[in-house]
Amino acid sequence: MRGFTIILAGLAGVGALAFGPTSGYAIPAFSHQIGQACAACHVGSFGPQLTPYGRQFKLNGFSDRQGTDFMPLSVMAEGSWTATAKSQTTDATHGYGGSTNDIAALDQASLFLGGRIADHFGGLAQGTWSNGGTTHRWMWDNTDLRYGREVQLGAVSSVLGISLNNSPTVSDLFNSTPAWGYPYQSSGVAPKPGAGPLIAGGLAQRVAGATAYGQFADHLYAELGGYLPLGSSQMKDVGIKIADGPQLSSLAPYGRVAFMEDGLRQNYAFGVFGLSAPVYPNNVRSNGSDRVTDLGLDANYQWLGNRKHVVTAMASVIWEHQRLSASQSLGNSEKDRSSLTSYRLSSSYYYDQTYGVTATGFATRGSRDALL
Repeated sequence: MRGFTIILAGLAGVGALAFGPTSGYAIPAFSHQIGQACAACHVGSFGPQLTPYGRQFKLNGFSDRQGTDFMPLSVMAEGSWTATAKSQTTDATHGYGGSTNDIAALDQASLFLGGRIADHFGGLAQGTWSNGGTTHRWMWDNTDLRYGREVQLGAVSSVLGISLNNSPTVSDLFNSTPAWGYPYQSSGVAPKPGAGPLIAGGLAQRVAGATAYGQFADHLYAELGGYLPLGSSQMKDVGIKIADGPQLSSLAPYGRVAFMEDGLRQNYAFGVFGLSAPVYPNNVRSNGSDRVTDLGLDANYQWLGNRKHVVTAMASVIWEHQRLSASQSLGNSEKDRSSLTSYRLSSSYYYDQTYGVTATGFATRGSRDALL
């Protein structure tokens, strides 16, 4: 585990944000590598929404090569302006001063390292400086190293591969799963819901995992793997604080199945994904672990037309069942079982692959528990 983490961290180069899902974007290295504009792989050029061509590039291990070599390092910065009806505390402004309900902030700055490493093998790694929490720091971010290649299974044309990554759903192809779901980024100073499914960023950058995947007959996508927790020294090495989130106690299995239909002018996909995770409550290990099980349904639609006008839609629902025997014995929960359901619906429009707008609606419902 330590060696595996060092490999991932070394390729990431620097560390990144661990507070909820974050996203990778179109990077110049990939564009030069395949000899295509960023819009060939990404809706709206900037990403992270993938076109059918972009999904195929990811399936094949980021290794397709039709263009020229390019320095594999890219830089991105993101800022926001946040207004709240009620003033926040000084700590919530993360050191940005001024009004506590009218805040302009630099939310993050990221470095990306990505490209072809060898035949059928490549990767994308992100490291991020963030203002999350009360201190600013560098941490590793989404990292996905993968080997993938086309094979013939009888009469079925397929792509098989392996992904080494640090967050459940980072390896997925679609933007309706949490790691790549809208909002692709959010303000670091905005108040956020206090509850959400574990698979929606709760383990991001706090684990190391491996998944095997396959696409069969251009229609069926399947992925199966698991995640193990990083140790305290490993998390420190990559800039993650144990106290900032949940900690796995052992292996957490992950699975994904989706059906897709790709056409020249439009494409769609729908599927199911899930995670079952043993979690130490607040990282207290004296009373065993809780068990959190997430099951999600998702759907994607893209109308690409002639690429002048592009419309996309994404929807997902995640059901979470929590078995809280450890939390209840520690006095952190009133009940030994709880549930939570998360809904999300997003739609976007892009003109000329340059200008775009996205809107989303979301809701979270769950069991009432004053202690939890």
